[in-house]
Amino acid sequence: MLRIHLAMPNMAFSLLQHYLLNTFSGVSIWVLCGLLMGAYVNAATQEINGNQLQVTCQSETFCDIHYRLNNGRELNIAMASLGNGEYAHTISNLISGDVIVYYLTYQQNGLAYDSERLTHIYGGASSSAGADPYLGFRAPIPGTILAVNYDTGGEGIAFHDATTGNSGGQYRDESVDIESASIGGFNVGWVASGEWLQYSVDVARAGSFDIVAQIASPNSGGSLHYEITGATNVQSDAVQFANTGGWQVWAHTAAAKVQLNAGAHTIRLVFESAGFNIHSLLVSEASSSFGKVEAESFDSMSGVVSEATSVGYFDRGDWMKYSAVSFGNLAKSITLSVAGEYNNGIAELRLDSVSGPVIGTYSMESTGGWASFKPKSFNIVHTLGVHDLYIVGKNGSGIFNLDYFQLSADVVEETNPATAVKAMSLNIYGWATMPQNADKYAALIRSRGVDVVGIQEGVEDWLIGPGFPTNYSKADALGAALGACWQQRYQIFINICEGNSFVSNRRFDMTDGPNATRTGESARINKNGFEYAVLTVHWDHQSGAAKVANAHETAAEVNYYGALPTVVVGDFNTGCTSHEVNTLMHEAGIVLIGNAGIDCILAKRFNGTAQTFDAAPSDHPGLDASLSTN
Repeated sequence: MLRIHLAMPNMAFSLLQHYLLNTFSGVSIWVLCGLLMGAYVNAATQEINGNQLQVTCQSETFCDIHYRLNNGRELNIAMASLGNGEYAHTISNLISGDVIVYYLTYQQNGLAYDSERLTHIYGGASSSAGADPYLGFRAPIPGTILAVNYDTGGEGIAFHDATTGNSGGQYRDESVDIESASIGGFNVGWVASGEWLQYSVDVARAGSFDIVAQIASPNSGGSLHYEITGATNVQSDAVQFANTGGWQVWAHTAAAKVQLNAGAHTIRLVFESAGFNIHSLLVSEASSSFGKVEAESFDSMSGVVSEATSVGYFDRGDWMKYSAVSFGNLAKSITLSVAGEYNNGIAELRLDSVSGPVIGTYSMESTGGWASFKPKSFNIVHTLGVHDLYIVGKNGSGIFNLDYFQLSADVVEETNPATAVKAMSLNIYGWATMPQNADKYAALIRSRGVDVVGIQEGVEDWLIGPGFPTNYSKADALGAALGACWQQRYQIFINICEGNSFVSNRRFDMTDGPNATRTGESARINKNGFEYAVLTVHWDHQSGAAKVANAHETAAEVNYYGALPTVVVGDFNTGCTSHEVNTLMHEAGIVLIGNAGIDCILAKRFNGTAQTFDAAPSDHPGLDASLSTN
């Protein structure tokens, strides 16, 4: 069914008429959509000469196209008028198998509408046997595929299951057995030999890939393999695995190595044995080999002293630069070989300059002496390519002596002490109550004793406009009212009197609905040596398609912080147990902690409880959560 959404606050209408005609003579897809007032809008795609796709629509005064090519960044473009209410946009430089996912915003009877999200595969390539991607677009490769997001199409097309009914009763109403997973989201279980699941994927570039499954089982003798069709046809060798210690004790299998061409594929996951659960597939380019980099091989430095086989006298403000360090296809952690007598000195890893982006922070613990070197491994922000790496002293005198460092493509289990963090979500109803009520909100925040607050509606995002909103005057008014114990980055506020400090922060764009320019903010925060990440988001309130896109974009930002404990707060403009929020949870591996209707708190690698409270004069309740890594 094609759903049409009115572009008015808090109002959406669904239309129950549609007519879909697919023709593949060069390839065109015509969609006729009935509108609320009985008129019709005509949208079409047509492949034309020169590797181009022309998209046209009919509208009263404008038509905008919002599209992603091969799951890239969404582009939002005003279509050109052809006259007589017809509009067009041409997407160029396409190759066979390119996947274009798009929807249109158009006007009818003076109102703006969004079309349903549509898919066109250039050159006529399509998922095999009528299967389609569950999330509406092909999973990008390299990337992570959640087992429960197998294709649509049903038994024998998108999956084969030996029994009828969903034994776990979760997530999807089909004969694939799904239950809640201890690591967040859901897993496929009750696996039988000969069953299979299929996933539509898009490979960004040709190369050698490793496919690793995350499984759990109390049984030995497990086995599976992968069958890949599309731009490449290949079957992997069988992957064997032993028991992990329980049905919810998770481990990764060995990698199945395959060579893939770029373009559209399906991956069929075939179970050769019974008796295990599966959570996800990680498909990555073949692992890079990272060698040790000797500390004394720096290219330039400030303040340190190079000794025969190490570097010492490393204090706050000192730094070492290592030029053209290869992070390969994706480095996820680092090992430092350090020695020292003192605790709590802090070093930062920065990219490309002494003040560049922070990708990791290490808090020193005494090794028992300046010559007693021990390897210390910790996770970094996932990084690829070649960069200059700076190791910068943040706090302390005599932070450590350094022998070498070594990058890794693996995520490591860190040994940070259990740390409590209290986080708050607060919609300050900015256009109606700010800045005149800044003092009231500040007093409320101080009374809750929180470490970090993410607000919404502290930015002028209500008017349609390109790019990020730039007017944060309402958030700034709250920051001024909070006083000396608080620091602010956009719409995130931290309590520095509780030991919190900003390590880094950034904004990320989100898909816009008809009447608001959406953005999110995130920050990496250090609390007395413990690091965690915070996101605050305000999802679109009118377009279901935009909310689904917002879920994917928020998940990508959570995953930007790798294995770092992370909390997400926000006004999601949809229920905290909705399909869109569940999509975020599954893609980011996070769980729901607090539910205040459409205001939610979710967390990764945190446990905790949440409370709602009156936040007048806001039109939303307040919500905060006490979190711990225990």
